[in-house]
Amino acid sequence: MISRIDPRFQPLVKRLIGFANVGLIMTAASAAVLYLFLEELQWQVYIAYSIVYLLSIFVSYLLNAKLVFKKTFSWIHLGAFYLAYFSGMLFGLAMISVLKSYLDYSDFVYSCLVIPI
Repeated sequence: MISRIDPRFQPLVKRLIGFANVGLIMTAASAAVLYLFLEELQWQVYIAYSIVYLLSIFVSYLLNAKLVFKKTFSWIHLGAFYLAYFSGMLFGLAMISVLKSYLDYSDFVYSCLVIPI
């Protein structure tokens, strides 16, 4: 499929596909760890969500840098990655709070509901 794309755009398409794949893998891994923390270990939702979010950003940065963009580790780029995603974490925490006040589900479900947002 990628061979049918204009050769000028092939590197960009490869990076987009790689970036999306890392995102899918990290989403599935994050959901699994959230399930463990929330359902099995009974952690408090805000703590579990924050820890999993921050750790998944770190792993996502490492995977994207090495596998997708072929770059070496950089503290500056890691910091920029965290800055880009930090507001998403705060928004997710706020949305969990809102969902908890209107719906009656488990904390794991609330955490999963905010992933797409």
